Order: sequence, then structure tokens, then C-alpha cells
Amino acid sequence: MKNLILISLLISLPLEAEERLQISGFGTIGTVSVDSDYYGYRTDLAREDGTFDDDLNLSTSSILGIQFDYLVNSDLNIVYQAVHRNQNDVTLDSLTTLAFLKYSPSAAWTYRLGRTALDLFLLTEYRDVGFASTWAHAPTETYGLVPYRFLDGGDISYTARYNKLALRSKFFLGQSASDVAGYKSHGNVKLDNIYGIGFEVESISWSMKSKYTSAKIYDNIATSSNLSNGLLSLNQFVPGFDLIWPNAQQFSESLLLDNARAQYLSFSGRYDFEQWSFLAEASIIRSDNKIISDVDSGYVSANYRINAHNFYTVYATARSQFFDINSLNVDLNSLAMIPGGLEIYDGSHTLMNAFTPNQNTLSFGWRWNMTDSTAFNIQLDRTAIKAHGSSLWLNKDQLNQPAETVNAIFVNLNFTF
Repeated sequence: MKNLILISLLISLPLEAEERLQISGFGTIGTVSVDSDYYGYRTDLAREDGTFDDDLNLSTSSILGIQFDYLVNSDLNIVYQAVHRNQNDVTLDSLTTLAFLKYSPSAAWTYRLGRTALDLFLLTEYRDVGFASTWAHAPTETYGLVPYRFLDGGDISYTARYNKLALRSKFFLGQSASDVAGYKSHGNVKLDNIYGIGFEVESISWSMKSKYTSAKIYDNIATSSNLSNGLLSLNQFVPGFDLIWPNAQQFSESLLLDNARAQYLSFSGRYDFEQWSFLAEASIIRSDNKIISDVDSGYVSANYRINAHNFYTVYATARSQFFDINSLNVDLNSLAMIPGGLEIYDGSHTLMNAFTPNQNTLSFGWRWNMTDSTAFNIQLDRTAIKAHGSSLWLNKDQLNQPAETVNAIFVNLNFTF
């Protein structure tokens, strides 16, 4: 793995330099319960297992993380973080969330090289740290859409101060990878040529951020390649296939993800007023590939604090365009007579709508800060899923996605050490 050098540096630290090394950690022991036996809750698109009706699932929300910070000198330090969040495949690479060198020659400039957090969201730096967030989970409509968590590359940050304002800018580039999963199946999709820029204005009581990221998909998932190749074979060897499936060759090319480029644009803000806190985040996803639908998502949240207690509400939404495969004008009666024809048709229908979320969620929750390092959280979500809009959920029949309203209860114990 690319970051083994950094990890070995941490392992080989001299004992006499223990005061330079800080070890910390965080975790969540969480349960999820939903009232749908058709749709299963999952945290993001990388998860191939979820929580269905009558399940009391500890693995969906439970997380354990550990972080090492080693101060080489006043300007340079090494950071390594490993997080277990019930990954589909548990390896050193999938556990490693952070592994970078950080160089800060001044208060204004910071350079990082290695594996950093992919800076897409308002809560990027503590996306998996339950204790750092008021909610029981980050809004799935925004955070569940992009399962990519790390960037193998580097970034440069600059901070300036004007009166009581902090002005920050960041540029980053690199590559990433993540599982993209359906029910009980997953494949790894790599992103290459990632570059992005972010701007932030912050004061004591408020902040505003904007971020832009562009990435190229490095390779295809197996399902995508198999469907495309299968359709090309039928078009080549079945006489008159262009009459059965018009423009089959052109459509087969749209089934491939390789070399597609996607853009992610987000705007977010925070405002604190006495005992109230407000958060809002909006994102836009655009791509030159039909499999990656244009998606608009966002949320607003309000929180009221009374001593050690927080009472909050969140409204989140995600919108995209469903792909109507009937628009291809395929002759299904004739296609049914060709071995494998309907399987390719149904598979194409599923693939083209694998990323078409259409839902909104209203949440209410209570967080109790039990101690300085532990917090209890309970949250109720009521999610209205539109027909063919369940991409953020797992279901056992991808072709049949009825509209449904799903209630979910989250109970978490968050801690740090």
C-alpha cells in the first residue's frame, strides 16, 4: 500500500520520544431499527448489507477509530488514523483513513502529503466521529451519496485573517477508491485525476464554505462491462438486432463508467446564536455519464442546547432524474426470443437507475453529553421514498422499487479516548 512508509515510521518511533506521540481514539456503539422489510437502511452506497424490518443491527452504525499524531518538530508532524466501520472487505488499506505528513512552516501555510480526507463536505474532517456531531448520523441524502472518504495525494491550505474573520482556501489533487454496492454484492471503483478547491469564511458565531471537486472514474465495475459486452455481442451476431434494439451500440457505450468525469459542488454554512445552532448544506453532482445521474441534495438542521442536552431536527432531501428504459423503444417480444436478451435489458434498467435517489427525511433527536468524553444519542427518521428513488437504500429486487415511507430509530453511545 502507498502509505506503508508512513505506517512504518509510526511503528518504529523511538521510545524516548513518547512525549512527541499522541494516541487518541473514538467510537460509536449504535443500533438501528427500521419498519420496512423491503428497504434496508445503510449509511452510504459502499455498504452491501443493511438493516431491514425486525433486525436490531449493531454493525450498521457502530464504528471504532484510533489515531496517532507524532510531532517531528514544530513544523512537521505525522498522522495516521484507522477506522473500522464494518467494511465489506477488512484490509489494511480499507481500514486506513488518514496517513499523511503535515508541514506548517507558518500560521498561514499548511502542506499535507499522503492519505487525507477527501474534502467534499461541511463535516469532512469528522465524518465518522459520532462524538463530534450532534446528530446520530450525518444526513444520508448528502453524505450517503458519496462513499469516497480518502484522497491519496496532497493539499495546500492558506489562512489569512481580516479583523475578526478567518479566510481559508485549499487546493488538493490525487486519487481515491471505494466500494460501490448493491444488495449482497459490491465492486471497487477507483477515481483518478481528482482535483478540487475550497474557500471558507469563519467568525466566532458563523462560517460559510464552498467546495468544488472534479474526478475521473478510472475503471468499470464488472456489471457495467458485462452488460456492455453482452449487448455488443447481440448487436453483432443477431441478424436484424438493430430493429429489435435501436441504437444498441451507442447505448452499450453509455453503460461503461470508464473515463467518465464527475463534478461535485457544495455550499454550506453554520450559525450560532445563544443556545441555538443552525447548519445547512447543499450539493450538486453532475457527470458526462448517464449512469451517474445529476443529483441535487441538501439539508437544514436546527439544534437547541440546555445544559448537557441537545434537542435537534433535520430536514434532508435528494433529487435526481429516473431513467425510463421504455424510451429506448426496445421490442421486448422479439428480445425475449433471444437467449440472454431480457437479462441484459433488465440489468441495463437496474444499472441506469442505480444512482437515482429521490427521497426526503425529517428527523428529530436528543443528545445527552453524559461526560466530557461520552454522549448518548437517540434519533427518529421518517423518510419518504419516491418510486424508483431508493438508491440510498438496499432492496432485494432492484427492478421493483415502490414508493414507501420508512421509519428508522437510531440509538448511539459515542465516546472518545
